[in-house]
Amino acid sequence: MAEQIGFIGCGNMGSALLAQFTQAQAAAQFFVYDADAAKAAACASAYKAAVCASADELAEKCGVVIAAVKPQQMREALAPLRGALAGKVLVSVAAGIPLATLAERAPKARIIRVMPNTPVQLGAGVCAWAAANAREEDIRTFTALFAAGGLLFRLDEGLMDAFTALAGSGPAYVFMLIRGLTEAGVREGLHAQDALIMTAQTFLGAARMVLELGEAPEVLQARVTSPGGTTEAGLAVLEARGVRQACMEAVTAARARAEELGRK
Repeated sequence: MAEQIGFIGCGNMGSALLAQFTQAQAAAQFFVYDADAAKAAACASAYKAAVCASADELAEKCGVVIAAVKPQQMREALAPLRGALAGKVLVSVAAGIPLATLAERAPKARIIRVMPNTPVQLGAGVCAWAAANAREEDIRTFTALFAAGGLLFRLDEGLMDAFTALAGSGPAYVFMLIRGLTEAGVREGLHAQDALIMTAQTFLGAARMVLELGEAPEVLQARVTSPGGTTEAGLAVLEARGVRQACMEAVTAARARAEELGRK
């Protein structure tokens, strides 16, 4: 019998994951539920999933239930499902909510907590995960699904908030840098669309060099930086403005917020 997998929540992350999973797991059956019926219908139509009229119905049908809702909505989403999730695999995609809290709300479920970032929609993401009482077969099913979105890291749960702050929120930090460099290019006379593509491709190429050449970023940076040259002049401004320090402080702030969300 085909694996039956359900999504509670059809927002940006739920839709991104569903897009990858339906391509990678053609034999599985997918079901969706969202409090916004129109959103659920659109998601189901786009990815050939079936719509459930309630979260209860979805939990009854599916062996794997993926709760892709905002952290503030998780309590409300799981409250009516305590019985329906018994013996099922619950995968939480909510930032900051620890396994212990999820176990209180779904005491008879086998639970996996995962944090993906948005590039999973292109199969270029990264996910960190931790498990409570999941069985080996549950973990195999989970990894087969989420590997379609990109790289997987199993972490001690104490590091999940750090991952969320770094890689979960990280695309937004990169988009801000892309915006800034693009706007600078336009100010210097480049066409806006050209500047955007040049900047994005530069980020893509630089990231590939880090991943594929196996050399430290500071080594690669030094290779681009000739004494007295243009790169050195630009880097001097970034260092003077504290860009690296700002990046570190951004991750610390995001990690603290993830911890706050987990206590609510």
